[in-house]
Amino acid sequence: MFLAGDIGGTKVNLALGHFEGGPCTFLREASYPSNQEGGLDAILDHFLNDAPAPPESACLGIAGPVQNGRVHATNLPWTIDGEDLARSIGVRRLHLLNDLEANAYGIFALAPADFHTIQPGNPAAVGNRGVVSAGTGLGEAGLFWDGLRYHPFACEGGHCDFSPRDEEDLALYHFVRPLCPSPSWEDFLAGRSFMRLYDFTLSRSGSRTPAWLAEEMGSGIPAAAVTRAGNENRCPVCRRTNELFLKLYAMEASNLALNLMATGGIYLGGGIIPKLLASLDPATFCQTFRGNGPLRDILAQIPIRIILNDKAALLGAAWFAQHRTQHNASA
Repeated sequence: MFLAGDIGGTKVNLALGHFEGGPCTFLREASYPSNQEGGLDAILDHFLNDAPAPPESACLGIAGPVQNGRVHATNLPWTIDGEDLARSIGVRRLHLLNDLEANAYGIFALAPADFHTIQPGNPAAVGNRGVVSAGTGLGEAGLFWDGLRYHPFACEGGHCDFSPRDEEDLALYHFVRPLCPSPSWEDFLAGRSFMRLYDFTLSRSGSRTPAWLAEEMGSGIPAAAVTRAGNENRCPVCRRTNELFLKLYAMEASNLALNLMATGGIYLGGGIIPKLLASLDPATFCQTFRGNGPLRDILAQIPIRIILNDKAALLGAAWFAQHRTQHNASA
């Protein structure tokens, strides 16, 4: 029996499952808001309270840098110590992974139908891979190719300095800088920064938010209202906001591809981009991804795929728990 978790800035997804010599099977799943009273301990206690049997091992993917078995969550007021948490929930083995590292492991557990291809690239592509996921924050990870298999690893590229490419990007940088004195990519390309793009686009349009859109924004999640109106072409400012977000996504995906020399593929994860498929033009995205630099031809050969399965990180944590358990058992 194992416990798997995907702990993000907005929600905590948990699963309890077991191994029977093949793929893992989830017996129970639940999702909780991350800001729930009592924090992670209370969430885990509630989830495990009705477990048919206590788990022997656990693997949790958490949005934040994991160092020496501890992590201070990036977008949550939580500091988690793996050893303390293992004792608290009564498991023999507990592994903490960065959430994007778990997402990278999740690629191993996904089926072809779980991906949407933007750029086919070279069908025989091999080499390192990269994952960039815009959710509450902006996470990134790599998969090192050793010639035989992939080894996922975490990185914190989402916190690198934002790099404008054209005049629009430069104007956006100056628009955001008063709010963020040292703007990083996460300050532009994440759920919590999406409305900055809308405000910027609205200011450049010289128009005002339509009354019907203001009503939709006020009665729900503003970013969701903007995304929906843009997808449905009901508002040109919303449409351009969606397109600007996708442009920035392509730019940072290109940066990651070059930083990792990710000739084996780039994967776009997180909960936002699947909701923007109606606004995504593959040709425009790929043109932005390739850019006009000297490695344009190499970038054109890199497959680009959107991860459609929103359980990728949870499946990755389960995959890690399963294979680490099997490794320990055979050691």
